[in-house]
Amino acid sequence: GGEQPTLSLATDHPRSAQQLHSAARHTVRLDAVLSDAIRRTAHAHEATSYMLLLAAFQTLLHRYSGQRDIRIGVPNANRPRLATPSLICF
Repeated sequence: GGEQPTLSLATDHPRSAQQLHSAARHTVRLDAVLSDAIRRTAHAHEATSYMLLLAAFQTLLHRYSGQRDIRIGVPNANRPRLATPSLICF
């Protein structure tokens, strides 16, 4: 597609003029009941748990930003199969 605007989220301080390209990782443990519900919901919609959680994250970003088009980058290492490029996230 064409040019994509920067994701506009409300913040508690102004965005720096200099892009730092820093990132963070947060580990969250889901209890067994919630994990099972996610798996069952994903299976009912012929999707993976990853696809369901990624869609939920994108929906959350849409709700906070109001933007319709939101691009989310995901790693694709160790996916050597020929069918892989047609899957979600590519």
